[in-house]
Amino acid sequence: MNDKADYIISLLGTNPLPAFLSILKNSDANTKVFLVYTSKSQYNIGTKNIANNILIVLEEKIENIQIVPIECDKSDIKAIDGTINEIFNLIIEDMGVKVGNKKTEKLVLDYSGATKVMSVIFCDRVLAKHIEGLDVVISYLDDNEETIIENTKNSIFTSRPSIKKALLSTDINIQDITRIHGYSLQNLIHVKGCQTKGGSNIQYIIPNGKISLAKKNSGENSISVDSLALKNGRLIIYYQSAYRQGKKDRYKRELFKVKDIAEKLGGSRSQFVYKCDCKEDVIEGLKKDIRRAYEYEMEKRLYILKDSESFVDYINMIIEPF
Repeated sequence: MNDKADYIISLLGTNPLPAFLSILKNSDANTKVFLVYTSKSQYNIGTKNIANNILIVLEEKIENIQIVPIECDKSDIKAIDGTINEIFNLIIEDMGVKVGNKKTEKLVLDYSGATKVMSVIFCDRVLAKHIEGLDVVISYLDDNEETIIENTKNSIFTSRPSIKKALLSTDINIQDITRIHGYSLQNLIHVKGCQTKGGSNIQYIIPNGKISLAKKNSGENSISVDSLALKNGRLIIYYQSAYRQGKKDRYKRELFKVKDIAEKLGGSRSQFVYKCDCKEDVIEGLKKDIRRAYEYEMEKRLYILKDSESFVDYINMIIEPF
């Protein structure tokens, strides 16, 4: 089976990052990608804008890649079946055009971002479908284990490549991640790069004043942070407290605000580094407060710098493998 896919069906959720990483791993200039998004309704925010963001970035990164956005209902079984049939008709038509091609084609279904109903129906229908000359891989990005789970149609074995390994051959950068979330850098930046002993690629911006990011086609105010970094597809936001010798409640409110900024710019995989002049006991109290609100995920996502430490110190620390 070829390393890259001929066709990708990507089920989009409100976090665009899993789909984006999976597409980068599995596609090249000969890949046709079906971006399956949900429509906006009274009870659903929809993912059409996310599909548009991913499409723009991918078309810039991979020359000649073919991307087909397709709308799908998030829970109506009959409507979902109709979308699946539409996609397979397009694939069969495309394979027919390549009638002189004798090689086996590869289809990857990535359901990392889908609703439970969409995931179950797409996986069931795609695995049950038989098209001569088409091999099928089912893919899911497991963020907790930081691996990509891949199952083939006719195999009992499961492949689990690490996200780190899967991204080594890609040229993913900081701006890719913010742009798929709808935010663009407003000022020129200098990005440095390095590699850890464990093989992870790291990019970071040396702090030199505030970095401003604006959401396109939106009346929202721009977002300002002190620096950004990227490791294994995970965006890291650095934010220096505006307060000096303030009360704990002020730092707490600010820290919760930084958490929201991190999710806007990098999704639920993002990390955030917060620097303040708080004493050790106050820092521990802030960590407990945010962990209590957001549970276990904060163990991996939050790091608080002391007043004597810098963001470059933090970068040097994570250069060492975890």
